[in-house]
Amino acid sequence: MLDESIQHPDFAFKLKLSLSPLKLTLKSSQKSLAIKESFAMADPQNAQASFDLASGPQTAVLVSGGLGVAPMPLAARDARAAGMQVTWVHGARTADELCTEADGDEVIWATDDGSHGFAGTAVAAVPDADLVLACGPNRMLAAVALRWPEAQVAVETYMGCGTGVCLGCAVPLERGGYDRACKEGPVYRAADIEWSMLPVHLPYAITA
Repeated sequence: MLDESIQHPDFAFKLKLSLSPLKLTLKSSQKSLAIKESFAMADPQNAQASFDLASGPQTAVLVSGGLGVAPMPLAARDARAAGMQVTWVHGARTADELCTEADGDEVIWATDDGSHGFAGTAVAAVPDADLVLACGPNRMLAAVALRWPEAQVAVETYMGCGTGVCLGCAVPLERGGYDRACKEGPVYRAADIEWSMLPVHLPYAITA
């Protein structure tokens, strides 16, 4: 529990943050500004908020491309803790764009231009395994879905509010309708997503 008083020349606020359940309360002590707001936030223990690494599979392959490297160190740690043999396959267009992080019992690098490691895509470099976890560009995840329909994929999408209100992170589903990646995801069974309706690449360029 975080319980802090915030002093301001005009106002005084009291901030409380509870992690179980996750709740934020902001209260003003000024009678002229009687504010008390509570925001219920998404439960971090949502079953689809992270990869399911329940015991059972003996081998796991982590497939990442570009910014999809972000969740893989933790996934590798948790998979090993569950007793799995872990192979991490990371791909990029060129050697210069490969990440510096590497974890797992075996690490396979892949570059589209063949400048380092396997010459080709990360998906093409993946060996057989009991469990496949993937995160990266939608084009890569769509290829994962074709090869391993039961794979778990963490979708790459813009998230505006992070609370499910703005619908900026809508994920089209194969059965029809949409999910919100920030609420119902971002991890899905690969075959459950209608990949043809998602952009193959999301630009993140920062302009002045």
